[in-house]
Amino acid sequence: MNTWVEIAFGLYDTSARQDSHLEFQDPLQPFARLEDLRQEEGVSLPAVATLEEDYFLLDGSFQPFPDDPSGSGWGVWSREQSDESGNFVEPLRLESSFTAPHSSVGLTLRFDPWGGWPSRVRARWYDLAGNLLCTGDFTGNGFQWVLEQKVENYGRILLEFYGTAQPGRYLKITGLDYGATRILSGDAIVSARITREADPIAARLPAGALEFTLHSDEKAFHLLNPQGTFSLLQQSQRLEVTQWVEGKAKAPEIYYLQNWENDGEGGIRMKAQDAVGLLDSREFLGGIYEEMSGKALIQEIMSAANMECEISGTLADIPLSGWLPLCSCREALQRTAFALGAAVHGGGEGLQVEPIEVRPSALIPLARKLEGQTTRLRETVTGVDLTLHSWRREGEARELFRETLPAGKHRILLDKPVWGLEISGGSLEKWGPNYADLFLEGEGEVTLRGGEYVQGKRIVSVRVPDLPLTQAENVLTVEDATLMAGAQAQEVAQRVLDYYAWRYQSGFTILPGEEEVSRMVIVQHRDGALLKGYIEAMEIDLTGGGLARIQIAGIPLTTIWQYRAGECYTGETMGVM
Repeated sequence: MNTWVEIAFGLYDTSARQDSHLEFQDPLQPFARLEDLRQEEGVSLPAVATLEEDYFLLDGSFQPFPDDPSGSGWGVWSREQSDESGNFVEPLRLESSFTAPHSSVGLTLRFDPWGGWPSRVRARWYDLAGNLLCTGDFTGNGFQWVLEQKVENYGRILLEFYGTAQPGRYLKITGLDYGATRILSGDAIVSARITREADPIAARLPAGALEFTLHSDEKAFHLLNPQGTFSLLQQSQRLEVTQWVEGKAKAPEIYYLQNWENDGEGGIRMKAQDAVGLLDSREFLGGIYEEMSGKALIQEIMSAANMECEISGTLADIPLSGWLPLCSCREALQRTAFALGAAVHGGGEGLQVEPIEVRPSALIPLARKLEGQTTRLRETVTGVDLTLHSWRREGEARELFRETLPAGKHRILLDKPVWGLEISGGSLEKWGPNYADLFLEGEGEVTLRGGEYVQGKRIVSVRVPDLPLTQAENVLTVEDATLMAGAQAQEVAQRVLDYYAWRYQSGFTILPGEEEVSRMVIVQHRDGALLKGYIEAMEIDLTGGGLARIQIAGIPLTTIWQYRAGECYTGETMGVM
């Protein structure tokens, strides 16, 4: 099977995009807000008819130019067309200034995809004091140009456009990013491996991982080269991985750089994680919740993480009650998913939260499996004891905190969730059940008063029915499920017990397919037996033909009769797939 992989490094200074102030000088004119150019994909320029030389087709695909184009999101155009040689009388100038120093490996410019790009661009980088750092002249072909020039600590950029690639055209700038994307493939990638894990009951929230090794004799790869491409790598640098199978690209996966090192022989080893891993570094302030929908709570967590999340199925409307402590966004999302009965997937631009599958969605036939299958039994779990937590308000407010603090802002973390918080000796800027943000104009004593929530606990138990006398009890305890009501607790405890009844753990290698972690599948064994189970882990060798090592937890599929119809099996225990 013909497979290969591409890894795209998004070497952008995203803070520069937010910090930049764009100005144009005649003869440039804006047909949109200049800040629109700083978006990652720029602005979209529709096909409109203009009186430019050999520009638009007379087949109806170009629309008439509007009477009022301002604010339409079309970027910045020159006021005049280039002459018969494609030159402007005076260079067109676009300036970007910053309030803080920034560094990047170059600039990415986008132009009119219908032919409004320049013939040549000169770029000048200055520091915040106005001193010239470097100058570069660049040419290109097409609507996206990468001006490759590593510059550190710049405070202003001046771009000059001398003409257009074709005569009698307007220059149309639709995007500007501070950085560039570098795509590596082929021999440059020595090895690349993706590891995905999932816990179908969300008792934990594992992160996906990418490990790869690059090799090149170019100095640009060396971490110690001050002018190298990778010298500006940052923690959480965005990487886009695309796997190609038989000439067709799979959906790209997104990872974020964790660490990297040179091996001393022209190679660089890198490790990255998916969006789930990023949640560890984002703080969630927690709170007390009463009948809050699953969607609203997940959106609150994702807002704290500054990340997008797609919630599917009926999960959005499930009400949740309880408490979340001050913790990482990853822990907060795990507790929420556990209460909802949800599976969490990373690997994309954001996260996906969806119901756990209850029926098989795919068959892995014997023809796709390679040698080396292993099967073992995990420990029997005979019962689950889940601690159900409840909170009620105490009737009396009391002193919670008293201390002399210096002037300025302070965050006080509270040992127990509180309500009705009041302050003396300072101002209360923001507070929640787990924290208080204070401000003092001068040094002084601060006192916080409020009521506390009293925690109640009781055990919800479920057991395997009709346990044989010879079977020793092995009860699993769940103590930190703080986000569910009584009826939900019984359901969740049973869900955990049911999952641990899937005792058969099978590992095998298959040819590339569309399998995903947490999905329920049926696996055909060599002796004709069938195993129904959840995919708990996948390890994909991207440079080894895309082969995937899969771990499944399941149960034997017992049927009275079965027959094969395409790639689906039907039987008594599963109905029709």
